[in-house]
This record gives sequence, structure tokens and C-alpha cells, in this order.
Amino acid sequence: MAHSPGQVAVQTVYFAYGSNLHLTQMAQRCPESRYLGRGRLLDFKWQINNRGYANIYHSPGDQVEGLCFLLSQNDERRLDVNEGVASGAYAKHYVPVQVYAATATIAGRRVREVNETISQALPYNQQSVATMPTDTSEQVKSLVYISFSHRNDGLPRPEYVTRMSNGIIDARRLGVPTTYFENCMRGPLGM
Repeated sequence: MAHSPGQVAVQTVYFAYGSNLHLTQMAQRCPESRYLGRGRLLDFKWQINNRGYANIYHSPGDQVEGLCFLLSQNDERRLDVNEGVASGAYAKHYVPVQVYAATATIAGRRVREVNETISQALPYNQQSVATMPTDTSEQVKSLVYISFSHRNDGLPRPEYVTRMSNGIIDARRLGVPTTYFENCMRGPLGM
């Protein structure tokens, strides 16, 4: 996208907590997106909603772990379509997320490149020490997709369990704690 002199491209920080943790899917949906690092959203809880997909809702004292990406305007429009914003499946919401920057070898790179890098460097389902984020974080206003109309707990769709399993593998490789998945996701996903 061309910009006139002095014009700055608008980009959005996006916090993924569901199947977009799967880097292959994220790269397909948002080919221009860039990986920033791991994220933590405080006072929210993760669930599988009554539509069979991941959702989050306000819950003081809980937290949601995920991955943060920088989206171009084109990618944000694509993601709106994939998340069903027009149909009301999800709504766009902006929340403060603690972003833990990735290491210099992968920070700011296109998601496809990050996926290739971690896939080549690590055996399947191994958590990376090389890409573990630091303990230093920055609070950043980030886009999340929340379903306000489908907030009851439900059972995951079978195809969604597969996508989430792949996302969990990628997120672990990028430093999201294994204990988070064991404590918050494996039960609702039936894994």
C-alpha cells in the first residue's frame, strides 16, 4: 500500500488467544502480519463458548495468555471477516495487554517467517528456550475479538480441537507457559 509523504501506515496490535495461535493459520489469514511476542491479558478468562469456539470474558483475578501480532489495515479487514464481525459472531474490543517482546531473531518478522524459523529450529511440540520472552513487558492497547452474544460454556467443534492443538504447539514454542494450557485449555478442549 503506497502512502503519500508524511503519511504513516496505521497498524494495530492484535492479541490472539484461540486458533490464531497456530502460526500457519495466522499467516494465511493475515499474510502481512508481524510477530511481536507473547501477551498476557489480566482479569479475563478463556472459554469454549456455546458456538464451539474460543472466547474470553471479564473475570477479575484470572488471566489469558496468547501471542501478539502487528496487523496492517488489510490484515485487520481480513481478520474481521474470518472472525465474523459483520455477522455478530465476534465484536472488536480494545484492551490493555502486557506484551513480552520476542527475541531479536524473530521479533517484527512476518508470521510465515517466524513459523519457518521455529519449525526448523525445534522438534515438534518442544518449548523453545531461545525464543522465550524476557520478564520485561509493556502494556499495549490491543485488539481482541470477543463474543458478547455467545458467552455460555460449550463443547468445542471437532475441527476446532485440531486447530487449537496446533496453536498450542506453536504458542509453547514461542514461550507461552505449558502450565497455562494444562490449567486453562486442555479440559474445555477435551484433550
